[in-house]
Amino acid sequence: MKEKIQQLSGEEAIRKRPGMYLGWVGSKGLINLVKGIFLDSVEQMNTEQIFFHFTIINNNQYQIVIKSDANFTELMLNPTTETEHIRDNFHFSVLKALSNKLNIKKREKNKLLIKWSFDQTVFPIKRVDFVHLNEMATQMAYLHRKSEILISDESKKYLNQSFYSYPEGIRYIYERCKIEALGKPKFEIEFEGEINDNVYQIFLGYRTDWHPPTQIASFANEIHTVCGGSLVDGILEGLISGCRKHVKDSKLENHKIKKKKFNNGLILVCTVKGKGYIYGGSFKESLIDDKIKRDVKKLIKQKTIEFINQNEEKANKFLWRFDETQLTSGIM
Repeated sequence: MKEKIQQLSGEEAIRKRPGMYLGWVGSKGLINLVKGIFLDSVEQMNTEQIFFHFTIINNNQYQIVIKSDANFTELMLNPTTETEHIRDNFHFSVLKALSNKLNIKKREKNKLLIKWSFDQTVFPIKRVDFVHLNEMATQMAYLHRKSEILISDESKKYLNQSFYSYPEGIRYIYERCKIEALGKPKFEIEFEGEINDNVYQIFLGYRTDWHPPTQIASFANEIHTVCGGSLVDGILEGLISGCRKHVKDSKLENHKIKKKKFNNGLILVCTVKGKGYIYGGSFKESLIDDKIKRDVKKLIKQKTIEFINQNEEKANKFLWRFDETQLTSGIM
């Protein structure tokens, strides 16, 4: 039986099961590959300050131009499909394995040109979902706020092109949520900075329209943690803890801090960047990191206390929902 087991090389394994390496084949596989090359470039050059231009030239010809003041690494210039090196430069290696023709050239000091076509026998693709491609580019741009991303489609009768740059990062999402709210947030907390080697952007506010639903968007590196996890839990626990301390210190005996009342009207947009994160859940969409949870709980608790002390009128309108002498039904 052992004699029948065939061990494949790195390139052979990728060509045999490309969907396993890219999470999908066809258009979704291509989009995951382009996203991966962007992320590999950011990691390899250790900078978000890059201009990344992906072009669909025709049905099976594609191009990426990367511009940066940082140095291009040898693995970007000469990707390898040797098994022991694939992990170091994963998506460049996958691209090499799946390409029929691959040309990587350094143009000028700060420009890298990557041009390729797929081997259609192992990675057939008929058309690229341009809308899905742009959704990916949008997310990469606001999660990597120093980057600029340009997407072009030259395969149709008219050029289709989109440019993405969000220097404000995920604040863009938070501001959109605020604009769409009927009642504008009065109680707001924000933080942008680094704690113990993790870099955060946190924006929290409460809407004032009638019984508004919760809106939460959280990210850990490039992962959209739709199931929340440590970052979201730490923020909410810090908010609750800060409010409870204020109620206790101020002897507000009629105020009962109940967790479920924190959901009504909440807008929370947050991200954390760092290394060594673990993700849980069936689809790995929940961040699991006790250290992050402790750090943000402490941070948001202090921020909450500061906001309440410095904004008495706004704080009272928010805390009113916890006053059991009022008929609030959980609204602001």
